[in-house]
Amino acid sequence: MLVNLISTNSFSPSEIQQLCQDLPTSNDQDMLLFVNQLCQLTSVGETDQEGWELILASCEAWARQRAAAHPGVPLIESTAELMGRLYSQVGPHQGARYHLLSALAAVGQPPELDILCGLMKNDPPQGLAAATAPFFLLLQPHVAVDRLFPELFECLDNQDVAIAVLEIANHLTRDQRVPVHPGTPRIEQLLGLLGGVTQQLELLQNQAMERSVEDSEERRKTVSNGISLAVALCDSLGLVGDQRAVRPLKHLMDIKHRRVRVEAAAAIARLGHIEGKNVLRDLVAEPSVRLRVLAYAEELDFLDLIDEKYSDPASVAEAELVTYLSQPTNMGVPPSACELVDMKTLYWPGFEEPRNCYLFRYTYHAAEPDGTLSTFRNLGIAGPLIHAFHVSIDTLVPNDAYAMFAGWQAEHEDILQFEIEHVDPSSLHPILVEHRDRIEDQDYSAVQPHIHGKFFGDDILVARCEREGEIGTVVVDPQQEYWYAGQAPPQGYCIYKGHRLLQAFNGDFDV
Repeated sequence: MLVNLISTNSFSPSEIQQLCQDLPTSNDQDMLLFVNQLCQLTSVGETDQEGWELILASCEAWARQRAAAHPGVPLIESTAELMGRLYSQVGPHQGARYHLLSALAAVGQPPELDILCGLMKNDPPQGLAAATAPFFLLLQPHVAVDRLFPELFECLDNQDVAIAVLEIANHLTRDQRVPVHPGTPRIEQLLGLLGGVTQQLELLQNQAMERSVEDSEERRKTVSNGISLAVALCDSLGLVGDQRAVRPLKHLMDIKHRRVRVEAAAAIARLGHIEGKNVLRDLVAEPSVRLRVLAYAEELDFLDLIDEKYSDPASVAEAELVTYLSQPTNMGVPPSACELVDMKTLYWPGFEEPRNCYLFRYTYHAAEPDGTLSTFRNLGIAGPLIHAFHVSIDTLVPNDAYAMFAGWQAEHEDILQFEIEHVDPSSLHPILVEHRDRIEDQDYSAVQPHIHGKFFGDDILVARCEREGEIGTVVVDPQQEYWYAGQAPPQGYCIYKGHRLLQAFNGDFDV
């Protein structure tokens, strides 16, 4: 039984492995006993962070699997109460404790939701990601959403939780799972929050303009959270439909951040004011918010106000790439400029029908500590995929760039690669030795094998080398050699793979 696996406050690797295997398929009684025993531990040491994270994540996995098999069925006896107690016991230093809130949300019945709401109010998880994670599970059809409000609106003092609460309220309203927006009786509270976040964003904006504060990670987090709260509030106030929100929304619309302006204008438009639509009509020229504006224009029925050039396929593709680049996992901000370099209609790997492929050159400018301005340019693709590489490929001709994206994206059991950079030359595959000897007899020097590729039965050698004084990559297959000046071996092999694939699908695609 699960309870026999835990005897101390520490978990051995074998115990954790066994627990993670057994927990998701355990029955209700075993889970009750297991959580109860965890609650009996006298303390939870910070040294067990990783072990606790795995166990708590497995508790969430169990709850999700149980909810899928038995939707709408609450936990037995005091399991929910014990999960709440364990959440408090492990304490805020254990960031993974939010998995227990997610477990309660996954079950989604009144006993679990009562405990979830109480913990969110009195002992919220730390950080926006941890606060938001449980709320996504509340969108499941079996969740008793009438139990969430007004209790969750008692949690708005915590900004991270407030963002999540407003987002779930907005989703439930749009999906018509609640008769009116849950914030309707709390309009004064929402307006107060809007005034506070507007003041916060104005202060941060003025500080940035005056360069009076250092652009620290903490400040960036404050700005990001403030924007997220402003966006959620705009959506809430637009859905609530109270005209008292118009004036503070216009005030928020003075903030220079484009996403904030879009959301404030959309809320004003939703409240029936043409001024909001006019602002959105002008903002559609900005690629970073174009997709949002077009979505609102369709939803609120004013596409006729939008210049058609901003809704054509190339403009939409540009907006998709800029939105992708603006994500925190990529560049984090929109580029300074983005221009269409090339467009082709191609049969693309993974698609049955031809796809419009758009190649864009985007530019970033950044101020260096010495006051000089540095510039970074690169190529990105939109159409069959939205992607840009972290390394610059700006010098590639369009067909090589398309090929590199196609080769990077390609997945097939007959397309493989193996790193051989540090392999003893004497142990190289005989075919690769033949490839190496072949290029060493030509104009290539300082040949360093990096990759052994397998491409639909062909053995491929990818090597870093020098040719006529220039460093680059040579790719050798049984038929010929391909030289990619200035490219590292991984990029060179992507270009090679992409060219062969695109040539196979498009007979007139030039090398």
